Amino acid sequence: MRALVWCGLTALLCACHKETSQATNRKPPVPSTPVPPPAALVAEVSARGPDALWGRLQQGVAGPFAQLPQTVGGALATVARLDLTLAGEIDGAAPAYGVVAHPGATFGWVAAFKLRDLEHARAALLEGKSPRFTGRPGDGELTVLAAAKPDPRARYLVALSPLGYLLVARSEADLVTLAPYATRTLPARPPSPHALVVTATHEALAGAIHDQLDGAAADLRATASMLDATLRQQHGGKAPDLGDPTAIIKALDDWFHAKLALLADLERAELTLDAGDQDVDLELSLTPGKGVSSGAFASLPVGDAAPMLSLSADTEAALLLRDDAPSLADGAKAAEERAVAAFKPALGAKDTAAIHGAFSAWAGSRGPWVTVAAELEGGPAVTIRTPTANPDLAMQSVTDFVDLARLPAFRTMLDSHFAVQGISTATAAATGTGSTSIATFQRKKGAGEVAIAWAMTGDLLHVGAAASSARALRASKDPTALLGSDIGLAGKLGTLHNRVAFVFAGHSDLDHKGSGPRSSLVLGLGRDKGNGWAMLEVDDTIVREALGRWLEP
Repeated sequence: MRALVWCGLTALLCACHKETSQATNRKPPVPSTPVPPPAALVAEVSARGPDALWGRLQQGVAGPFAQLPQTVGGALATVARLDLTLAGEIDGAAPAYGVVAHPGATFGWVAAFKLRDLEHARAALLEGKSPRFTGRPGDGELTVLAAAKPDPRARYLVALSPLGYLLVARSEADLVTLAPYATRTLPARPPSPHALVVTATHEALAGAIHDQLDGAAADLRATASMLDATLRQQHGGKAPDLGDPTAIIKALDDWFHAKLALLADLERAELTLDAGDQDVDLELSLTPGKGVSSGAFASLPVGDAAPMLSLSADTEAALLLRDDAPSLADGAKAAEERAVAAFKPALGAKDTAAIHGAFSAWAGSRGPWVTVAAELEGGPAVTIRTPTANPDLAMQSVTDFVDLARLPAFRTMLDSHFAVQGISTATAAATGTGSTSIATFQRKKGAGEVAIAWAMTGDLLHVGAAASSARALRASKDPTALLGSDIGLAGKLGTLHNRVAFVFAGHSDLDHKGSGPRSSLVLGLGRDKGNGWAMLEVDDTIVREALGRWLEP
């Protein structure tokens, strides 16, 4: 009996010693709690299911995408020239994350893809008789991978995260500084309903993004100033007759820095991407801060895109701009000041007064929206339409702008740059439509002419411009076939609802067989629920064509 007791005590002590030894040697668990944003954060990226999004883009957009493997892992390995064994270890149905920062002279980034099983990935990549990779420990308990047979063209670093992610980055410094945020903070957030989300915080918008845009603007400004100096040398030290580049550069610089101030005040910017059956949709939401952005968004005049539906069916591209009385007055004043500043050396007091009169008449007669459209059928033409409560003033405003071409400063510019030698105007009456005015700009022999026609149809002012009087007259009338008959484009315009201050719509004949809707894209800018807002809807065929041309050798 005593022997049995001793045996039991001995076994118990041995077991306790073994558990204590294992506990002592066991590594502490890898922390998975969220961490603060890295320094100089630019953007955060999350993809809900990368394989699903990639498959949809590959099927719809096709083109260069069709030549790549059907999974994100396979496409990543192919593009980055990594060993294809990595592709099979990535879980393309799980969310993937990315982080972009700009802590120094260049951008840094890291992409994190969920592994199907971390231990299986270690075995498949690092073990066996002929392992595909060698691994070395990195900071943050990362395992940095090096291909056993590296491709000299590969430019990216790959690592395994102890939290079960495959990491891809430009450098090991990016892995160390950005991976914790990508694998610990971003996965802890609620999933987005969108296929892809790119987010920038106030700190990023006011910091790294603002600084990069400001630096790019400074470079452009310096280049423009050098061009200005060259042009002045060619004109005996004077500004060119087309306008004073110094004044133009300053006007553009002031406008850009006003937009930069708005950007720096934003609380948040979020860009989402979703791929439908036949198109790709991008939506941008800008959350205002407490300064200039809040006032700018609150005062933005918005409405729907319905005026575009009554444009000619021959329209290839069109713009819609919405304004209210204050923004019309402010816009006319700013445009007048810039025009006077650009041509000031050659303007007299009467010239300045004429410019003021033209802009004032336009602002005083124009309605809450204006459309500008380009047509190619039957000869190129541009049309402008706006509603007006004062038809006489609206007609006069166009006459005033045409008369500006007779001022010495503008006449010299039109002659030297566009070979315009004279202007004639006439008025013709048509039954039931009122009178139509037309101005013809005669050019040098063999250079043809340019004509502008304008008329009232109901409460709409129509202006048409073309390379012949007949085409300009036709462009100044109501069209017989309407853009709204294109079901695809009309549907896209309808999704903008009452949120737009600006719309661009474009048509394409890509894959168009003469029946059914043509390929189209629509860009809308405005306000949605107090936020600045933008949406781009574009058909797959246009994306495919654009990518094909961009990737052409």
